[in-house]
Amino acid sequence: MRQKVNKSKVFAIVDIGSVAIRFEIYTTNISESRPISSSYKLIHAERLLPKLGNLDLKNNISKESTVEACRFLEKISRKLKSIDYDKVIAVGTAVFRDASNSESTIALLEKSLEQKITVLSSNDEARIIAEGITNFEKNLPDSYLLLDIGGRSSETSHVKSKQIVNSFSFNLGAISIRNAFFKDNKPTVEEIAQTRLFLRKQFSIYNEIFKDKSPTVVGSSGTLRMLGRFHKHINPKQKLIEKKFSHDIFEILDDPTNKHAKELFELEKNRTELVFSGIIIIQEFLNCYNINEIKISNYSLRHGLLSKYSEELRP
Repeated sequence: MRQKVNKSKVFAIVDIGSVAIRFEIYTTNISESRPISSSYKLIHAERLLPKLGNLDLKNNISKESTVEACRFLEKISRKLKSIDYDKVIAVGTAVFRDASNSESTIALLEKSLEQKITVLSSNDEARIIAEGITNFEKNLPDSYLLLDIGGRSSETSHVKSKQIVNSFSFNLGAISIRNAFFKDNKPTVEEIAQTRLFLRKQFSIYNEIFKDKSPTVVGSSGTLRMLGRFHKHINPKQKLIEKKFSHDIFEILDDPTNKHAKELFELEKNRTELVFSGIIIIQEFLNCYNINEIKISNYSLRHGLLSKYSEELRP
């Protein structure tokens, strides 16, 4: 029997990314007088890391990852059938823009979820992320850059006076960089050098748009939050992450005798293979655009979707 969660409207989001699938349910009470950020309450959250973005040699999403994802989506489908919801939004991101078997994989995932899945364009993904952080995050500077590092793409935006000036999606992420340049989870000195050279070329193309726009970057996504967990573990009293820390942490992780190395890898035991590639992307982004500090945000694409579809939920 379907049960009403409460009298508020109910919004469910399924975010199918290259690393993780995240399922969240919100209740909402939107009105003209309340800001979007205070109109929602998270009442349910689950996630799985099937790492769909680990494409095989034929550029296909693997059968194993697809089966794992389908089982999780079947579980989500059962949850949705048990509640009265007003809207479900299911989206796919970069892995479905890249993979050769995207169409057939999406069909299987939709069958399991029993919902339509919309694959976001790169530009839409970048802008929706920016809208989510801009509308939900508190204590933001007047001008800042946003950075969201996914498995196969990275999105950045320049925001000034709460207006999105520019948004762009780079076709590179923690999974794609790791698979393209590393033979093992821990890269060699030569592999690191090749990775840095590639990233510098990619980022430098957009110097005119993003360089020197702000000394602060607001970071979202699993990779940036990973860095935030590392920082909190070592510097629990510091809120902002200084640029130097991204280089210090790399040296710590690269030294198995360091007392923090084992502890930090244990924090990220489900995504160990993405640690080095993710940190290198962060370092080169900071260097290229002359950024001095990072503010970690817990808001991301899902909150942008909440912002985007809020009008549809107004009473």
